[in-house]
Amino acid sequence: MTIYIDDAIAKLKEIREKEGNLEVCKVGHYGEINEMSTYDISIYREAREGSWGEGKKRPVVDLCVPDIGPEPD
Repeated sequence: MTIYIDDAIAKLKEIREKEGNLEVCKVGHYGEINEMSTYDISIYREAREGSWGEGKKRPVVDLCVPDIGPEPD
């Protein structure tokens, strides 16, 4: 399922209405909180479709969340 910026904003607004102004972070394998900042959100202009990046190139929003735990996410 493709998610666009407007979809993410709508979902975040829905969560805020129900739960209040919560912190946005990456939750680890064992429930640990890994803080993020707005610097972790950017445009990645060289992204490519497909598992190995062999497909069409297009710009996307990149949420650069921390890689945590013993195995990569």
